[in-house]
Amino acid sequence: MRNVPTLEQFRAIVTDVRSQKFNRDAKDSADFLEFLGLAGLGQAEASALIVDDVDWGRERLRIRRQKTSAVYFVPIYHHLRPFLEKLLQELPATPLPEQKVFNIQDGKKALAAACLRLKYKKFTQRNLRQILIRRLWQSGVDYKLISKWQGHQDGGKLILDTYTEVFGDDDAEYEKSQLSKVK
Repeated sequence: MRNVPTLEQFRAIVTDVRSQKFNRDAKDSADFLEFLGLAGLGQAEASALIVDDVDWGRERLRIRRQKTSAVYFVPIYHHLRPFLEKLLQELPATPLPEQKVFNIQDGKKALAAACLRLKYKKFTQRNLRQILIRRLWQSGVDYKLISKWQGHQDGGKLILDTYTEVFGDDDAEYEKSQLSKVK
């Protein structure tokens, strides 16, 4: 069974990481982790994101899969837009196109420490990515489109076979909403 945080847990984790006053990387770590959950991207892809990858005109991010170098596109979701705008405004006045969006490569230590402080199961950065996959699925987005936005080349098989096992297992509200569809 996959271990995917709820939106409330995700928000609590980001808030906890951001509040660590004695950690000089707290803001960078919180921003990085928040981006993973909001954009549904993995750590390697997020850490490689540069300013030129953000296409405001087409409202999408150009992502290069780090394992295969394949390029795919992720929409700038409505819930991601304000956060992404804030991130880019915090960069130098005129950032170079190849300027990295994030100052860190990885937020796993900050995430592990937050889970410990909050007494949560140990979530991984991959689990944060899965928050968006679940959110899209539960919003009724077609699994083939979710798959495309994840950079998968299998037409949705991985989404159906791997991720959907957790999209309602312990979520009574989700089950209730699904039952309401039955006539």
